[in-house]
This record gives sequence, structure tokens and C-alpha cells, in this order.
Amino acid sequence: MTASTLWWSQFFLNLSAGIFGSLLVILLVDRALEKERERDKREKFALNRLRPLIYRHLQTLCSIFKAVTSKKPDLFPASIGDIFAENFPKLMLSLDLTKKETPTSQDWFIYLSSETKDLTRNLEKIIEAYQDSLNIELLGILESFSNSPLLGLLSILPAIRQKNLTLNLENQKAIANPFTLTMGFHLLVKNHILLLLNLIENMNSRIQNKICLEEISVFRNDYTPKWGTSRL
Repeated sequence: MTASTLWWSQFFLNLSAGIFGSLLVILLVDRALEKERERDKREKFALNRLRPLIYRHLQTLCSIFKAVTSKKPDLFPASIGDIFAENFPKLMLSLDLTKKETPTSQDWFIYLSSETKDLTRNLEKIIEAYQDSLNIELLGILESFSNSPLLGLLSILPAIRQKNLTLNLENQKAIANPFTLTMGFHLLVKNHILLLLNLIENMNSRIQNKICLEEISVFRNDYTPKWGTSRL
């Protein structure tokens, strides 16, 4: 083999290696991009499933706001955050849970427990199905929200009522609203609201149809509860 032939042989060998390497890089990049597109697609599916759950929970909390507020405020809150301002824990303490002025015509013990159990059950399903596709920050917020101590408290309200009735409590207000006996209740509510607002903010940064106050239908006059109908 002459020097010239050897040179060309080495040239084509190096060229082939270079082309193969380039094709391999392109293939790997394409696969990585495809995985990212698939992850984004699954995250959108998860957010589409999550959005109605958050709205339903907002409806539940706003029902409390409406039920213990004597009349529709002249200056209505401008945002979801304004609904759950500093006095929301006090509003929850003013709720008569024995009343049946709820969207389902059940008393508040049953209504809040049922809604909360359904919420946490569906949140757990979404987390389990999409945890590998959700943004890490969003997943962390969602898990914290799902494990909120307030949700745990609301889910067992019927059992708490039964226990209080068994104890023959003389405090009628405590029977109608066991939140008054809950240590650190204000902090419990505030922490939950912070988690909720943080979750909504994170979701709104990733979806086109933002979660907003205007879509919460419970504030309409033809929706139960009526204003101030479950106040202690």
C-alpha cells in the first residue's frame, strides 16, 4: 500500500468515524427532545386533571365565606387571595356546621368531609400517575397541599362530631363548630391557604386558562348557600 493510498484510507476512516459520531449525537439529542416533549405532554394532561379539582376546592372554601358573611360585600374581593385574607380563619370559626345550607343540602360536617376525601383521593391519583412528568417544584407544592393538616381535619369532621356528642359537651358552640376546640386552628388555616395560593400561582404559570375568581360560580345569588345562612 502506497503512502497516498494509506493517507486516503485513513482519511475516509476518520471521516466515517466523524459522520457516525455526528449521527449518534443527533440521535441522542432527538431522543432527549422527544422525551422532553412527552414529559411536557403528560404534564399538561396532569394539569388538565388538576384544574377542576382546585376549582372544586375553591368552591368549597368560598361556600364557607358566603355562608358566614351576612350579605354580599359592597366592595367584592378582586382576587382569590383577597377572599382568603387575614380574617378567613375567623370566618371558619363562625360557621354553624349543623346547618344544611350547603351546595349538596347536607350539613357542613358531611359536606366538608365528603368534598375533602374526594379531593385528596384524586390528588393522590394524579401524583401517582404523573410524578415522573411533573415539574419538581410543582410536584413538591402539590404533595404538600395534598398532605395539608387542614384537609386531614376536615375529612374526619363526622367522627369529631360523634365524639363530642358522646362526651355530652355543654358548650353548644363547640358542638356546632369543633374548630373552636382545635389548637392552633388559625395557623392551620393560614398555612393551608398559603399552600393553595402557591399551587394556583404555579399552575397559572403553566396553563393558558388561568384559575381566577370570575369562574367561581358559588357567589351567584341562585347558588346555595345563600349569604349568611350558616353563621353561628
